[in-house]
Amino acid sequence: MKIKHLLFVLIFFVIAMSVLLLYKHLETLKKQSIEKMVTKLLHDLNVQEMYSEDISFVVLTNISENKKIIQSLKEHNRTIAITELQRIIAEYKKKTNIENLKIHMHTADVKAFVRSWKLNKFGDDLSDFRATINKVKLTKEPVFAFEIGRIGLTLRSLLPIIDNGKYLGSIEFIQQFDQVPQKFEKRGTDYLLLMNKSYSNIAKYLKDAPVIQDYKVSSKYFHKNFVKEARKIDFKKMLHDKYLLTDKYLFAYKEIKDINDNSLGLHLMAMSGKNVHDIIAYDRESAITLYMVLALGIFFFIFVIYFVSKK
Repeated sequence: MKIKHLLFVLIFFVIAMSVLLLYKHLETLKKQSIEKMVTKLLHDLNVQEMYSEDISFVVLTNISENKKIIQSLKEHNRTIAITELQRIIAEYKKKTNIENLKIHMHTADVKAFVRSWKLNKFGDDLSDFRATINKVKLTKEPVFAFEIGRIGLTLRSLLPIIDNGKYLGSIEFIQQFDQVPQKFEKRGTDYLLLMNKSYSNIAKYLKDAPVIQDYKVSSKYFHKNFVKEARKIDFKKMLHDKYLLTDKYLFAYKEIKDINDNSLGLHLMAMSGKNVHDIIAYDRESAITLYMVLALGIFFFIFVIYFVSKK
């Protein structure tokens, strides 16, 4: 009789522990599945950032070492710089898929020398608000960072122009990161470049851009339906948990900071919530099946001991 009671207690204990362990395991599997998908989204973003950085510095290295560009800064001759930049830009447009190459040259005293897209605007002092140019002048090192401008968030790649050890100025390649939403779309995922709304006074060209709570969409290319879904996000929860899973989407993000560590906005990424839920459901079914097999094995072992002990 004592053995029978002991077996009932043992079986109850096994069932209770199995349920508890199964619950914890399922929660761990769910978290791991989500984090795996979030890691994939962040990896895709990092690939695009590295691609943009590589392309920009290949272009800038070519220009910064150009003898006519160096000569134009030494002689402060804008005509030489403009003619050579137009030739280089036309060549890139012809031979590559870079169509809107925006190059900005700066003098050693941090003033605008040539804007390839606005040739009549030059000579303005940039030292008060262009931290990236100031850093290049200070360190004589390349800089790759986001900054806020009139068109919103833009990627800035800068190189110093040095001749015989003398700092002549810097050269900048400006990118709007507009190719990223389309590349994400090809993978069946979504992307939005979001600028903190507090910078609206600077980003005047984003006056009519869609607003998503404390942010403004800072890219030309976006899906209106995704913007609509993004407006439903509990940003406080997402920023705390590093992701947010809803019925429709798994949202993830990466904070955008400038070179002074100021928060400028977010890279907002998402993939189909259905796909994530399907993966979680598959992992759950596999785990439950495994635990059932183990539980049956334990019960069988207990009953074998019980019947052996009765003989």
